[in-house]
Amino acid sequence: MGVPDNFRPAHSPIIPIPADGGSPSDPNFAYYDSNNVWITLKNGTVQRLGYDNGLHPWRNQFVAGPGSFGLDASLFKTIQFGERVALRFNADFFQVLNNPGLALPSNTSGILSLQNSSNAPRQLQLTLRLSW
Repeated sequence: MGVPDNFRPAHSPIIPIPADGGSPSDPNFAYYDSNNVWITLKNGTVQRLGYDNGLHPWRNQFVAGPGSFGLDASLFKTIQFGERVALRFNADFFQVLNNPGLALPSNTSGILSLQNSSNAPRQLQLTLRLSW
């Protein structure tokens, strides 16, 4: 079906279908692509049951946390006084959009707390620089 030979599924049954498709004369043919197992009991009888570990097959997959971003901006104006003296005025704005952002969920419970912001508040910084 166009699947490469080295393909490994993330979750596969205990009794997979053989690469050659299997044979109807195989005693396990009816159980291909299943999680059936045979357990020998204490009295010597064999019991067939479907194995289920109770865990979701995607349980260890990475899940990205909430996205967080910030935006900074800066403005400046330079004023010349003659040929050698200049005054530069800077205005720096940090966290311009003032978005609160979501903190990462708890490592143990996975609960997302909205009590605190993950981003700093908006800040403004003004500076003057005299160059000669």
